[in-house]
Amino acid sequence: MGLLFKRQPDREEEDKQLLVKEIRKAQLEWLAAHMRLDWVVEHDEIDYAVYAMEAAEKKYEMLLRQAKKLNWEKAPFSVHEPIDSSVPFLRTYHF
Repeated sequence: MGLLFKRQPDREEEDKQLLVKEIRKAQLEWLAAHMRLDWVVEHDEIDYAVYAMEAAEKKYEMLLRQAKKLNWEKAPFSVHEPIDSSVPFLRTYHF
């Protein structure tokens, strides 16, 4: 029984790390969808870009709500800063 309880914190930490990765991936997808919208010209492309942006935004919001439910004392990431400031287009977006 003791072994089972020792594994639980490790599993919880792994789940948190996985969620953080998913949040970062969703944030990048959302930013890419915003950029795609800036470059489309045809009506069908606009429809697709808007749909993709809305879907990416919903996924990102859903993952952030999941993180909030975990009641982390300190989030392992900041949603108000770009993920990687070395990527030029990410420097222009602030959440």
